[in-house]
Amino acid sequence: MLLFISGCRNNDVRKDVIKKDEEKISVYQYNIIGGENSFGFQIIFNNSVVIEQKHIPAINGASAFKSEEDATMVAELMIYKLNNKIFPPSVTVHELDSLNIKYEN
Repeated sequence: MLLFISGCRNNDVRKDVIKKDEEKISVYQYNIIGGENSFGFQIIFNNSVVIEQKHIPAINGASAFKSEEDATMVAELMIYKLNNKIFPPSVTVHELDSLNIKYEN
């Protein structure tokens, strides 16, 4: 697997995650949205938003990510799942815990 990540820091953050195998190249991008202490992300495929995640998945309530880094880790996990044909690309509480994502129950 070949992985490229590029981008800049702000609401226009766009990062490319590229998976290359013998037959095809699939490209997913993500944008970190929000700011201050409330973050989320969008996953883009072929210039279309396919997932918009404004809240931390797998937990009760509507809590946003507390940091850009937390939102980034979960966006990259979901893109990993999409690239590896794991559908749906759901995130579990166990995965949040293993990434040390900060959230309240």
